[in-house]
Amino acid sequence: MMSRLPGLLTGTEFKSALRSLGLRQVDFASRFGLSGSTVYHWASDVTPVPVWVPGVLELLRTEPDNELNAVARYASRRPEGRSP
Repeated sequence: MMSRLPGLLTGTEFKSALRSLGLRQVDFASRFGLSGSTVYHWASDVTPVPVWVPGVLELLRTEPDNELNAVARYASRRPEGRSP
């Protein structure tokens, strides 16, 4: 069994963090221009939660009105998989 790197989240931890922010998986996916199935796979431990996610969740928790939210709104308007 491979040990987890420090700072990475399990699917259960990811779901808990979303709940504490009042977000559903589909909300997170939409906000960041991701497919719902991608986020579902993270939450279900089918695929690992990416290393950038804990930082984003922390920013959403501590600075809900920062520029990250503007970036998320922009990302959710572009077609998935396309560069800005």
